[in-house]
Amino acid sequence: MSDHVPVTLAAVSTPSLNLDPSTWYFLIFAAVSLIEIFLSYIWYPDYFRYGLPIFYKKVRTKPARAWPSVGELENEINNRFVHSMVFRQIGRHEYGFREKAFELTLFQSTPVMHGLLKWEPRDGSIRVIGYANWFIVFFSIFAFSYFYGTQQAFLLGIIAALLVLLYAVQARRFKGVADSARRIWSRR
Repeated sequence: MSDHVPVTLAAVSTPSLNLDPSTWYFLIFAAVSLIEIFLSYIWYPDYFRYGLPIFYKKVRTKPARAWPSVGELENEINNRFVHSMVFRQIGRHEYGFREKAFELTLFQSTPVMHGLLKWEPRDGSIRVIGYANWFIVFFSIFAFSYFYGTQQAFLLGIIAALLVLLYAVQARRFKGVADSARRIWSRR
């Protein structure tokens, strides 16, 4: 006779992650937000080159011999009432830009996009492209999935109106980036 005792799989227990969907959405939203903050903070070039474009402006300028410095752009664009824009050269003719983090100003807002300022020397044009911030996209998905079909669905309209307002404020600033870049180039 054998002293062998069979082991069944039913005796082995594994931990279970039985979380409700809203908890999963929140965890995904938090992870995406942290990844986005990290990529923006380290100025990862592809973060500023690719994404969901929600703003585009192209302006013509005369050909210039020199590319403006970060300081020239920031001095031309920034004022003390709204968040400062910070720029970083990420390619030969490209700057990534975003609103400066952790800055106290008179008017505060949540950025809905980050940008790419690109000079096209062939045709003397400047392009400003605004890409949607990932956390805004995931927040919108989370809010829709959480509130749709509930008694609080009216909150979706409030959230949508707030996002449109935030976009309008930032789109105006991005137009200012294009216009300021054109002024700098035309002085060269």
